[in-house]
Amino acid sequence: MVREAYYCLEQGVANHADIDRAVELGLNHPLGPFRLGDLSGLDIGYNARLETFEVTKDPNDRPPRELEKRVKRGDLGRKTGRGFYDYSTDPPKPILD
Repeated sequence: MVREAYYCLEQGVANHADIDRAVELGLNHPLGPFRLGDLSGLDIGYNARLETFEVTKDPNDRPPRELEKRVKRGDLGRKTGRGFYDYSTDPPKPILD
C-alpha cells in the first residue's frame, strides 16, 4: 500500500495530505502512509528500501523520489520537526513542495 501511495503522489494523482486523508477516512487506518512514515522516521524507510534495491536491483524497489528528496535535505519526520508535515504547528501542516 505504501508503494502505491508513493506512486500516486509521484504521478500527480493527489498530494500526500489527500492520500493520507483518503487512507485514514476511507480505510479507517489511524495514520495514512505519509504520516506513518514521518512518525517512524523517513530515513528508516529510505534506508530499508535502498538496502532492498541494492540486493534486488529491481527498479520497483528503488526508494521513491519524494522520499529521497526529503531525506537528503534532512527532513526526516517528527524527530527533525519536518518531513511530509511541519510539526512546529499544532496540528501539523502538510508541506506541499
